[in-house]
Amino acid sequence: MPNNPIGAAFQSYGIGGCYMFVKDQYVALNNDPGARKKEIYSGDFTDAFPILAGTAFENGIDCAFDTNCSDEIYIFVGNQ
Repeated sequence: MPNNPIGAAFQSYGIGGCYMFVKDQYVALNNDPGARKKEIYSGDFTDAFPILAGTAFENGIDCAFDTNCSDEIYIFVGNQ
């Protein structure tokens, strides 16, 4: 990942860690205390979220936050 500030981050309930975003790149950290090893995943934004390919979000997000629901997040890019 380039030496840019993190644009957005939110907790991941599925991997027991968090997602962090810089432009169109992401890093997902599996920090589950029960995991045998800590894993780090990274790649293009749409690798992690293929449902967003072809949308205003496919080139990255500006801001994100999770909710009290384990499967719901809010993401923003520009005025979207």
